[in-house]
Amino acid sequence: RQIAASFRHVEERNRVAGVFGQHVSPAVVERLLAGGAAPISEVRRICVMFLDIRDFTSFAEHRGPAEVVDYLNRLFGFMVEVVSRHDGIVNKFLGDGFMAVFGAPLATDDDAGHAVAAALEIADRVAAEVLAGTIPPTRIGVGIHLGEALTGTIGSQQRREYTVIGDAVNLAARIEALNKQFSTTVLASGDVVRALAGRHHARSLGPVQVKGRAAPIEVFALTAAPSR
Repeated sequence: RQIAASFRHVEERNRVAGVFGQHVSPAVVERLLAGGAAPISEVRRICVMFLDIRDFTSFAEHRGPAEVVDYLNRLFGFMVEVVSRHDGIVNKFLGDGFMAVFGAPLATDDDAGHAVAAALEIADRVAAEVLAGTIPPTRIGVGIHLGEALTGTIGSQQRREYTVIGDAVNLAARIEALNKQFSTTVLASGDVVRALAGRHHARSLGPVQVKGRAAPIEVFALTAAPSR
């Protein structure tokens, strides 16, 4: 019975890891296993982060495939670790960027705070790595939005994955793209800034028209608050 129970535990761990991928932290897997039930499909309030590496096409054009892959792995290595440490999961890699989710499959009491802290830490780390000469000159853009989305697993019997779908996801992606327009690094919606309650510097860039929305939204450039 003990051996059978051990096999069942391993199978359940593999199932969870298969749904969420290798980029989910062991701590999240353990908490999901402790819960005893698979996350259900539901609409919930989450914080979504999109990250993009600027000018990646130009970078890759003049380098071999092995060098490009090594460059991405070095960047994503510490970026995924930072997201995991701030209670988020990298839900999808998007070639030269990724989408991270805070608040699903496991909710916290400060999803926006965790997302912003992760984004600012990643931005600082990229700058430090460039200064140290460990990576080529690199710029990133990050967009963050807090809102409702449908969360759950989709796919077939052969392959299933956890995903988030909805306006919150689309808007976070649109906000990230605005970094090119404003020459900024981390942008967030008003919903995120209100949830932060003054914990970071937020400079309003005014109402901005974004693709796919009839009404403009207020967007903020974020920087870390000075330590006290």
